[in-house]
Amino acid sequence: MAILTAVMILSASVFFYALRFPGANNFRGGNVVPGPAFFPQLLAIVIFAAAAAEMLAEVKKRRRSDPNLPSPPKRGLAEWLRDRGTHNAAIVLTLMFAFPFLIEPIGFAVMGALAVFVVTWRLRAGVFKSAIFAVVSTILTIYFFKYVFYIDFPPGIWSPT
Repeated sequence: MAILTAVMILSASVFFYALRFPGANNFRGGNVVPGPAFFPQLLAIVIFAAAAAEMLAEVKKRRRSDPNLPSPPKRGLAEWLRDRGTHNAAIVLTLMFAFPFLIEPIGFAVMGALAVFVVTWRLRAGVFKSAIFAVVSTILTIYFFKYVFYIDFPPGIWSPT
């Protein structure tokens, strides 16, 4: 629950920080193109909603449990640090923090594929499936942003665009 709360606070912070970005006042071909605040705000809303849904599911699960059952034993710090879920949360939070700083020197194609690969691999999708998903999702993201939003990502050390 503490991690979900932290994710919700982080996503709300990103949403409100993105309000400082310029609005959608660009026009291309007679169409309004979303401004730079659009994607961070959209992503923050999706992450906030997912964390809130997960938190509500956990609360419902706790309410449904039989009150006569004994509570699960409390885990110590050492057990909590060895938990795979704790490792996954730490990896995702590290990637979320490092991504904006590394996207410029390394490039979106490499950083995006690497981030997606690491997260899907940690979720036990397998190396091959994770690699395929990372490459396909990165290519689709680059294509979508380039030809729908007219936004180029930083090429960094390599980029297919």
